[in-house]
Formats: sequence, structure tokens, C-alpha cells
Amino acid sequence: MASAPILIQMKNTTIYQNLVWVLCLAKCYDQPVVNPSPYDIWLDERLATGVDPTWLRDFSLYAATTICGLLGAELLKANPDASKTQIARHRLALLSGFEVLRNGEGAFREALARLAARADGPLDEAGKAFGNLFDRLSRDLLFDEAFAPFRQILRECILSHWPYAVGDTLLGERVNERRLHSVVTAARETGVWDAVLDAILTDAGAFSPDDPRARSRKTFIAKDYASILTEIPTWVGPGEMLAAMGTTKAAFASLLAGGLLVPRTRAPKVIARRRPLPRPGRGGPCADTCRPASQHQAKTAPYDR
Repeated sequence: MASAPILIQMKNTTIYQNLVWVLCLAKCYDQPVVNPSPYDIWLDERLATGVDPTWLRDFSLYAATTICGLLGAELLKANPDASKTQIARHRLALLSGFEVLRNGEGAFREALARLAARADGPLDEAGKAFGNLFDRLSRDLLFDEAFAPFRQILRECILSHWPYAVGDTLLGERVNERRLHSVVTAARETGVWDAVLDAILTDAGAFSPDDPRARSRKTFIAKDYASILTEIPTWVGPGEMLAAMGTTKAAFASLLAGGLLVPRTRAPKVIARRRPLPRPGRGGPCADTCRPASQHQAKTAPYDR
């Protein structure tokens, strides 16, 4: 192989001379001649003059080049090229990450959102979506202040796509507010079976009826449905309603047919679908609503058979 400098347009500075000497000792200096990429030219100019017209000018060179490589490597996983050498793949990763980050914070956020969207499996978490980028920022770079802005942007992306609970720790910070619920996390908190809760939330407009996502990935804004999640474990079925109203099944059926009793949900196979009424002469709610949420499972057999 022909001996060629890493950057064709290198300036004759001490830092480059030292770098070349180290590479020679490591026996990795002999490489095919390549044209400098936009990343190479940017790095060369910044090292030589300190000039940086990109968004990365606000970051240390160490942080900027590290994030370029980490982000680029994850982006390239969508279209891996096994024919390229390890060095060629690394150069391409640096270029791919740089082409995103040079355009600013918005471009970085968009790239992270694309990575998050690719991780659509039922068990895919942030570590799967962001790979080594997440691992490095959550471990050995966790307390490096040079990477704090990148950590914060990644953290915001994760909280916008995965249902972290209050008290969870994400990238070194405690989660103080739940932003998202999934069907699974909401079912766990309410004590309602996830299949039943999925149907109720779909009827309430949280999801489209043909949403193909797994229940662990079907997420919704927690505060938008907080009231219904609080209410669901207190719903009662026809037996409790009859007792509370002191009426007969025939009279109750007439009220249903006349549309005078409107259920809280029209999701199929949910028996307990109505708010409780006070029992006659007791002035309190139906006894069934006194159960803890963890003990109150939404009933799933049709009651109007």
C-alpha cells in the first residue's frame, strides 16, 4: 500500500508530526490514498486555525469529534456495508455524524428521533435505539461536562419516546415528571389488565383502532389521560349499578335502551364501565369502589348477553 498522510492538506505543525509518528509506531499509517472528506477538512482547519463555522464551534474538539463518531456509527447501522474495512467504516461514521451535527441542534434532534423510530420492537429500549451513543453518554462520559449538552438533548429525546416514571434515573438525572405512559406501564399503575386498558384508551382516542404497535410501545401523553386512568379502577358493572339504584334488571335495561345511562367507555368486553352511584340509604359509593386499585381488575366478559 502507498504511504499517505491521513489528511492530504495537513499543515506542517508539531501536533501533526507527533500524530504521524505515533501512527507509524502503531503500524497503521500505511493506508490507501483517499481524498479528504468534509469532516477531514473541517478537522484540519479547526486544528490549524481554530476557525469553525459549524454548530460544533461551541464544543471542545474532543467532544465534537467523539459525538460525530458515535452518532454516525449508529446512523450507519441502518445500511451496514460489510465490504468496507474497519478504518473505512470509522471514517464514514465520522463523516455521517459530522454532516448532521454541522447543521445544528435541530438536525441532531431529528437524527435522534429517526434512531428512536427504528427501535420499534416490543422490548426495544433506549439502549437498543442509540447503541454505543447511549452507552458512552450514560457511563464513561456521564460526568464529563464537555458532553453535558449532548446528554441533555439525548435525554429529552428519550423522554419523548419512552415511558419513564417519576424517580427513574436517566443519563445521571432523576426523572421528576412522567411525560409518557405506555399501555403496559399504565396497566401496571392502575391494576387493570393491559388488553382491557388498551381497548379503553383506544375508545378514548389515545390510539387509532388499527395501531399495530406492541402494547409496550403504544405510548400516550400521561397528563392528557390522567383523569381517566384514575377513574377506571372505580368503575362498576351492572350488578353494582342495580344495587345502587335499587331497581330491577328490566328497568335497568329500559334505561340503557333509552340512552339515559351513558357508559364511560364503549370498548368491547368491558363489564365495569360506569361511574359508581351511592347506595340507597347509605350515602356512600358502591362497596366495589373501596378496593385498592391493585385489587380491582376491569371485568372482561360481556355483561349484556
